[in-house]
Amino acid sequence: EVERLEEELEETRAAEEKARLAMGAGGHQLDTFEALARRVAGILAFVAGIYAFFYIWDNDSAQMVESYADRLLDVMVIIFIGYIVYHAFRIWIDTKIREEIGDQEEGELGDEGGGSSASRLATLLPLFRNFMLIVVVVTILLIVLMEVGINVGPLFAGAGIVGVAVGFGSQALVRDIFAGAFFLFDDAFR
Repeated sequence: EVERLEEELEETRAAEEKARLAMGAGGHQLDTFEALARRVAGILAFVAGIYAFFYIWDNDSAQMVESYADRLLDVMVIIFIGYIVYHAFRIWIDTKIREEIGDQEEGELGDEGGGSSASRLATLLPLFRNFMLIVVVVTILLIVLMEVGINVGPLFAGAGIVGVAVGFGSQALVRDIFAGAFFLFDDAFR
């Protein structure tokens, strides 16, 4: 009985130490929508304070600086909205991954293995998260370039031509990626 209690105590201490390390190392990491809302509220409060400071100390001779400040403010708002969108998608996907991994059952000896759909989702959701990061970053970059005054029409045309060239050159790679995704969706290997 004493040995069993000592083992449970060691397991509890190890779990507490692991949780403490996780809080120390990733204490500033956004894991929930509540943490994201707190971060957004903190950033908005800081920006409101800065705006109030400059509004109070405003002098009327800053016409040229004001146009650049307006552009800079627009760019910062665009980046802030992209930040919120990406982290909202990331938190949602990470929550789904944790839910799916938590439901996994261990296979028995002699079982065919393969598990349930949890391993498939745990494979596909990080790919979707990275895809969303790329989409958000490219969208923000294009909007910021438009806000600064750069014509992005030629960039779209060039990207289309490069996309067609890469598409012809990597047909087998793209076909393999889509085939692998559909194998995972359909659970064909199991």
